[in-house]
Amino acid sequence: MVGGSLLVVYEADWTRAEEGMTRLAMTPDEEDEDTEEESDSEGEEGNGPGRPGPPYMVKLIDFAHTHLAPGEGPDEGVLLGLDTVLRLLDGRISQLS
Repeated sequence: MVGGSLLVVYEADWTRAEEGMTRLAMTPDEEDEDTEEESDSEGEEGNGPGRPGPPYMVKLIDFAHTHLAPGEGPDEGVLLGLDTVLRLLDGRISQLS
């Protein structure tokens, strides 16, 4: 692939980001229990605050500008970029934790 882009989205509301980080750190069993508690606490009308989304998200986008490069192997620039973004995000998460 040549010419792809990354979209980085993060939660700017610190309270929601903290809730998202807490949910992200949960095991699947803990998450199931938490979801059940939320359902019970919302009541019949379901007007609760809702389940927090992920505190951050990285998506590979912009495929309209990509093209296949047969025989060239993997694009080392794209792989380096992905590794760099992941390393930077992990570092930022460590700082916030």
